[in-house]
Amino acid sequence: MAKTENNKQAANRWEDYVKNLQRATPTPIDESAFEKEKRIKKLLSNYEAFCKYYFPNYCTAEFGKFQLDLAKEVINNDVIYAVAAWSREHAKSVNGGLFLPLFLVFNGKVKNMLLVSNSEDKAIELLAPIWINLEFNHRLINDFGVETGYRDWE
Repeated sequence: MAKTENNKQAANRWEDYVKNLQRATPTPIDESAFEKEKRIKKLLSNYEAFCKYYFPNYCTAEFGKFQLDLAKEVINNDVIYAVAAWSREHAKSVNGGLFLPLFLVFNGKVKNMLLVSNSEDKAIELLAPIWINLEFNHRLINDFGVETGYRDWE
């Protein structure tokens, strides 16, 4: 009985998370195709603007210089080995595991991505924001299309 209740609670939390994400990412309804293309091009040329527009529910504070510096290094180098030795609550996972990968993917700099973790549970936890945003973020879907169905999420 307790396990069923936990599953029900988890399902409710999931539904709430998806609804909140969808509410946080409304799309322009009166935008012309030209305006949309211009807006997307501008966002894809500015990492900070990209993050703030597509992920408003994650961007609740201004970016730190150290976050933008790392993003610039990753974006400007095809091959890079980097360590983000940031304090807790400085958005290492969000920047390195959500914002940067999707920025690079939508800019055409990354065709395949392999994210690795030390356990299956942690890997699922780190991969979930990418998967959820690709499937339920109205702004990403509006600008880049549906990004589901052909990916292997294992």
